[in-house]
Amino acid sequence: MSQQPLQLMTDASRDDLAKSLLDGLNPPQQQAVEANEGPVLILAGAGSGKTRTITHKMAYLVGVLGLAPWEILAVTFTNKAATEMKQRTRALMGESRGKDLDWLGTFHSIGVRLLRRHADQLGIDRGFSIYDSDDQKKMVKQCLDEMNISTERFKPSDCADYINKAKQQCRDPGHRDLPRQGFNDQRQAEIYALYDQKMVKAGALDFADLIFRPVQLFRAAPLLASEFKQRWKYIIVDEFQDTNVAQFQMLKAALNDDKNICVVGDDDQSIYRWRGATVENILGFPKHFPNATVIKLEQNYRSSGNILAVASTLISANRQRHAKTLWTEADPGAKITLFGAQNEREEAEWTARRLNVLQHRYSRRELAVFYRTNSQSRSLEEALLRKGIPHRIFGGQRFYERAEVKDILGYLRVIHNLADEVNLRRIINAPARGIGAGTVKKVAAFATEHRVTLWEATRSLAMGGPKGVQKKLSPFVALIESLRDEAEVDASCVALTHRVVEAIDYREHLRKAYPQNAEQREENLGELLSAMTEHVAVTGDPTLGGFLDRTALVSDLDAGGDQSEVVTLMTVHMAKGLEFDAVLLTGLEEGLMPHVNSSDSSAGVEEERRLAYVAFTRPRHELFLSWARSRMRFGRVKGAQASRFVDELPADRIEEHGTPHLHRRPGAPGAGGRRVQVSGLDQQRTGRHLWRRGADQIAADPTPSYEDFSQEQAMGIGSAVFHPKFGHGRIVSFRGHGPKASVEVAFDGGATKRIQARFLSPA
Repeated sequence: MSQQPLQLMTDASRDDLAKSLLDGLNPPQQQAVEANEGPVLILAGAGSGKTRTITHKMAYLVGVLGLAPWEILAVTFTNKAATEMKQRTRALMGESRGKDLDWLGTFHSIGVRLLRRHADQLGIDRGFSIYDSDDQKKMVKQCLDEMNISTERFKPSDCADYINKAKQQCRDPGHRDLPRQGFNDQRQAEIYALYDQKMVKAGALDFADLIFRPVQLFRAAPLLASEFKQRWKYIIVDEFQDTNVAQFQMLKAALNDDKNICVVGDDDQSIYRWRGATVENILGFPKHFPNATVIKLEQNYRSSGNILAVASTLISANRQRHAKTLWTEADPGAKITLFGAQNEREEAEWTARRLNVLQHRYSRRELAVFYRTNSQSRSLEEALLRKGIPHRIFGGQRFYERAEVKDILGYLRVIHNLADEVNLRRIINAPARGIGAGTVKKVAAFATEHRVTLWEATRSLAMGGPKGVQKKLSPFVALIESLRDEAEVDASCVALTHRVVEAIDYREHLRKAYPQNAEQREENLGELLSAMTEHVAVTGDPTLGGFLDRTALVSDLDAGGDQSEVVTLMTVHMAKGLEFDAVLLTGLEEGLMPHVNSSDSSAGVEEERRLAYVAFTRPRHELFLSWARSRMRFGRVKGAQASRFVDELPADRIEEHGTPHLHRRPGAPGAGGRRVQVSGLDQQRTGRHLWRRGADQIAADPTPSYEDFSQEQAMGIGSAVFHPKFGHGRIVSFRGHGPKASVEVAFDGGATKRIQARFLSPA
């Protein structure tokens, strides 16, 4: 549509623009676009045109109501969603006005932008580094070492979780509500306090800080908060059901007296409690804002009638939800298939056979297999390999977490921020230059004694330390200072990265250290440079700091977009926000879905039901469900039963095949099909069931532990094993135990690799 400059638009042209923005929207969507006075809650069901509604609303605010684009704060959860929203809004508003959507981004990117400008008001260097979860755990490990605390009793990952949860609740180390009752709580609080000090000293923030610190900033600087409250005349929040306490506090801190805020989300798709999200934010929104307008988007434009009927019946069993029912004008489509397998191998073979048929009806990239836990993927991948069905595991190791990428980024981060202790430790001997752990320990001791940063200690000892230490450290210090000088001369992150790779002779290092896959790792360096080039082209920002912020803010939720002709395998958590022509949801069993860890509370079971609902609402045309009456976990067969969620499905929409499932409650919603009576067994009291299939009887635990790995019992030195990617081999050595056990495997192709045991199966 053609756009006139805002100041030249007449009343008539505004009316025309309003009409064009509302045309094509259904009545609830139109109501959502026009509701712009006071707080608004838009309950947007799956596939109900949420993004279309939000983008038309932003265009309406600017084009019809006269707000400047920079007066809108629009927040979502992924860079991918933010980019799509920005592109679609620009198309509606016109490029000249759309380019000024300065405050449309993720919570974390908005937080970074605020802190880059004003972090010094909190005593934090505005040039701070952003630590990912791996960097954070390394910093925690340094705290534990400094405090002489055993990492066996206090694992760095557990301590990092404690710290993140505290920040998600907006609690600093001195907060009165920080748990301190028992010894463990007190110790964790002490670790948090030291961690906080070391992070400030290192000029570093973790991901939780990017939300928590802006809340602190607005509370500590009321004049600054007032400035932004006046700037942001309207706030729009996407995926509001996924917000945590700190994110909600951040929004409240930015909200002015007019309370013009619109939150959009679906409480039925709140599945990230384990990340700190609280569904209570969206459930309680009308209580926080008693005069809120509530609008429901219930017409689904994605799925067939049968899929929606099954999904709606399932989620209606949840008590803690806003009442709504999805509906569609689409045809009923195929019934949902439910397959009961004898074991996970039969389930995988059935899945592969189904995919073999489906790939002739749909593009492979429109087919997906879902599972609850990553450990389920092994048998599925083996079956697809046997059938020759091209596929990919979605959500594997992310690009920016690969060792060679992190090494180069480590150099860039130190060049950008010399106080960055974690990355300095990473690169000080990478590639190897004779600076071993002993030397680093001496440097760290010097830093602690003289109360300086690790870099300052390194530089001091390189200039005036013992001769042996000087000899090791001086070339490294000279290298970093030389690269920093070059960075000041040439601000291009692309040119600087080329120089870093060349200066440390990193490609030669890869050839020596990784002879079997050096070429692939070199390609990753090329991809890093491509990412930088793309970043510069898209943003117009060639600076190192700009690119480092971008890489730090890429999350696992931004994965996707691969248009390869392959079937996708992924966890249900990774599937949120995606859609496919056909979906196969596997492992619909007690202990898996609902997961054993969530089965002990009604809130946990309701979140698991929401997770199943997310899976059910991803396909457009066909949905297949499967469960297995037993699964082998490294040599131990565990009986299982169909999920309680199966009982809640409408029988007239289901076609059941294979092993029939046992209905536990005769009055269960949608209960139908064949039933098996089990006499003399109080299911609630004993917690066990008997499966009957002819004369065959298997005792089944309703909540088997699918995380109880006992690799050592099933495999030993010399055992033949199979890995989906590397093929057949034999175990050379074991290390560790339980779910983190790893083995060294000599594969038939000649390669020897160390792999987590849970990714192997007996051959």
